[in-house]
Amino acid sequence: MLRSLTCDDNVELHLGLDELGWPQAAPYDGIVVAAAAPYVPDALVRQLRLGGTLVMPVGTPCEQNIVVLKRVSVQGDVSIRWLGPCRFVPLIGEGGW
Repeated sequence: MLRSLTCDDNVELHLGLDELGWPQAAPYDGIVVAAAAPYVPDALVRQLRLGGTLVMPVGTPCEQNIVVLKRVSVQGDVSIRWLGPCRFVPLIGEGGW
């Protein structure tokens, strides 16, 4: 399937209902969340490799911004950059609404 999407062999796709990531395979170089949450869940930050990046919409159910978060220390310190307003479906469950 990855070949038909022209993805490299080092990419793994996981489809699941766990809104707090896939800790069994962590750490990750990157995480993309395609549903909005009121904040970035700590569980996702902990799954990032040092230097890893997470991109997700954060805000209220009606008003969100895309955040790019980079893990900059083993203690979990992060740098955050806001890219601008957006609207996504809500993340439901723990870490969301």
